Amino acid sequence: MGAILMTDRQAGRLASLARRHAPREACALLVGRPGKEAATVERVEEVRNADAAPEARFSVEAGELIAHYRGAEAEGLEVVGIFHSHPTSGAVPSRTDEAHMAANPVAWVIYSVRDGEMRAWAPDGRGGAAEVRVGRA
Repeated sequence: MGAILMTDRQAGRLASLARRHAPREACALLVGRPGKEAATVERVEEVRNADAAPEARFSVEAGELIAHYRGAEAEGLEVVGIFHSHPTSGAVPSRTDEAHMAANPVAWVIYSVRDGEMRAWAPDGRGGAAEVRVGRA
């Protein structure tokens, strides 16, 4: 995947979500259509950060995650991205993020509340992450 495409409104909603939840990490699923060169986001689905340490990590309860994946599939869509925020660090994946990317090989969109910056990443096949472009749909 070379890019994840979203509207300005969707990007603004994600940034607002991140700022609203700070100092906790916010999270959401990006539902849309995958493509060979880029995935296109159709909608943003906010999910609850259920992690025991939400200031440093995020996790989504399995039941909630499965419900969103099934709902997308029922509409002929897919979860094309996972969004979360970094309240006090840059918009780059942590080691924990990289460890989870292999199991969730979609775009990982990270918003840095500290820097006001949004970047996207995907698993690189070697246990790390490669940056992908965040474009406008």
